[in-house]
Amino acid sequence: MIDSRYPGGEPVHRLLADSNARVLHRILLSHGWPGYGLVGVEGAEAALRIALDAEPVVFLRTLLRILDSAVRRGDAPQHYRALLLDRFCVREGLPQRYGTHVRPGADGGCEVWPVEDPVLLPVWRAEVGLPLLPSEPTTVRIAGALDGEPRILR
Repeated sequence: MIDSRYPGGEPVHRLLADSNARVLHRILLSHGWPGYGLVGVEGAEAALRIALDAEPVVFLRTLLRILDSAVRRGDAPQHYRALLLDRFCVREGLPQRYGTHVRPGADGGCEVWPVEDPVLLPVWRAEVGLPLLPSEPTTVRIAGALDGEPRILR
């Protein structure tokens, strides 16, 4: 995996993210989702980070399908699917299910990207092993998340 924290701004980041996604695609074709059994915990986490940054949305849909299979086999945790599903929804402009992504808020902080059902949100998060959000999730502050790009909240 190429480290996308390389200084140089968004064009370099996108180039590195696309390169990482091509490598992940080759792994998917050969082995399926790179879960615990294939690459260990650190490798599986790296695969998730690459998947969360992947473009286009059609590739995210494919990643979700393949990740679903790995989660059912116990080769990836359920919260990986939650994070990737929410990323897919955010990229499509849809409400997210698990409340894992935030966006810049009007007060200079961050707010949780809209969710499907705020009442069921705690239940859905608990089902996949995610902690509860603060009682006022619209006031969540995350340093460095003010550039318009949704950020992940775990």
